[in-house]
Amino acid sequence: MSNPYKNKTDRQLIEHALPPYILRLVLGTLNSEGDFGVEEEWLEVLDVASIKPLNHLENDTIHMHRLARRLEQDTATLLKATGQVDSTRSLVLAVCYFIAKLVDEGMVQDQTNQGVLFSLLVILEAEESGDWGDVNISKALAGKILDRMLLMGYYM
Repeated sequence: MSNPYKNKTDRQLIEHALPPYILRLVLGTLNSEGDFGVEEEWLEVLDVASIKPLNHLENDTIHMHRLARRLEQDTATLLKATGQVDSTRSLVLAVCYFIAKLVDEGMVQDQTNQGVLFSLLVILEAEESGDWGDVNISKALAGKILDRMLLMGYYM
């Protein structure tokens, strides 16, 4: 079976890795601060999904390292677009809505991506329980993140 990421540009590889990576980064940070509880198994699944697009570069470690660093820097830039968020759950939900928005607008082709699936679960939980704060604020933050991504030249 051929690797679907093999002939992708660096930008396309980042676009594939970003949804699970941004979610993993937010959840991992909040977990370490004790603000949010996500099982380690879920974080590991998101780790694997984040690395999957870069796996074919295993023989070119410099290229792989460069792309991983770019992914890390661009994700940090995106999270700065959210500014100060009043609630941990609002930030998590905003990232999940951002990922869902990428899928809705056809910017993410792999809808079985673990970042996408996890995001949908969180959105369903938030909408059913109603205890995740103002959903409209999270949706607005998701829009800001997407706008920043487009300004950075992704998902064109």
